[in-house]
Amino acid sequence: MRFWRKRRKMAKFDPSALPAPKRISLDRAVDEGLLLAEYATRMETKNQVIIGALRGDRDFDVERYADVVRTNLARLADEAQDQALRISGERRHARDTPGLAKGHHDYRRSDVSNLQLREQSYSGLAAKLLELSADDEYVNGIVEAARVAAWEEVGDVVVSTLAEQQEPVDLGDNYAEERLIRMQLLQMEDLEELATQRRHSAPKASAAADGAAGSAAGSTAGSAAESSAPRVP
Repeated sequence: MRFWRKRRKMAKFDPSALPAPKRISLDRAVDEGLLLAEYATRMETKNQVIIGALRGDRDFDVERYADVVRTNLARLADEAQDQALRISGERRHARDTPGLAKGHHDYRRSDVSNLQLREQSYSGLAAKLLELSADDEYVNGIVEAARVAAWEEVGDVVVSTLAEQQEPVDLGDNYAEERLIRMQLLQMEDLEELATQRRHSAPKASAAADGAAGSAAGSTAGSAAESSAPRVP
């Protein structure tokens, strides 16, 4: 004899029963922005190291790539400060605008607190980036990390190519000349292909750098807005 169990009815979803999201701290928003900015800067520097190697640079000039890091950090700081000024204007407008929002960027009085956090996050990020751009130890650390990553990538290409060829080497009288020709072909075929990939990826790294100044402040601060506004600004 079979017994049928009565299914329990699932309770309807009640969004009000969810715990209120915790408001992100200013320090955390700035720290997350710094992580993204550092990653974008390291990727840009790595691309420059690879391109420099393919151009035949025999000596690794630390100061040359340190300038790349400083320039990138300063640019990100300028962009973060511009964002802070823009949000400051939106916050002042929202302060005098009551009611419910009619669109994604239609900020109202209930959004002032969240906009203030975003503004402070951008300003704090800009100040920290400028401070780090003048820190030689920090800058040289990014350069070294970029150098290691660049040579690992180039080395992987060389090893992969040699493994695919697996051609016997004739150690005859013309070995030195033939070896030079093989290495030149390797550089032209494989390393030039890698350079092309680096050039294509450079705009992506730049785009990531452009977004790094605000990704943490905008996305993480948005979770705080859910408890104070009907939508995420």
